[in-house]
Amino acid sequence: MRIYVFLIIMFSAQAALGCYCVESPLKERYLESDYVYLGQVRSSTLGDDGVVTNKLVVLEKLKGTADTLVVKNTLFADDMCASHMVVGYQYLVFGEFGSTPKIHSCSHTRLLGDIGKEGLALVREMSSKQ
Repeated sequence: MRIYVFLIIMFSAQAALGCYCVESPLKERYLESDYVYLGQVRSSTLGDDGVVTNKLVVLEKLKGTADTLVVKNTLFADDMCASHMVVGYQYLVFGEFGSTPKIHSCSHTRLLGDIGKEGLALVREMSSKQ
């Protein structure tokens, strides 16, 4: 009985912190996006509102043509598990036309290291079939 109570508390605490996301498969993220590219952060600027604006350069176009090379960070106050971009690091950016991509704990945009070589290979394979 103690084990069941412990497990319930563990899962409830994680969900309460807002750090839990059901991540969609990479293929689904690719298909849902208007554009996908491998980009590198060139600069980051902190705005008066506390939002960080990251400017990227495209290293490899994988789907469509991005209508913005900017990705914004969510605020820690809005997302306790927010992800933040780092200048010089590479990211796989998934975007929709007319909307600035945001990076947060549940966004499709991810650090290349999180996607891994296998994930990047899968995206490149899907890209070559279009």
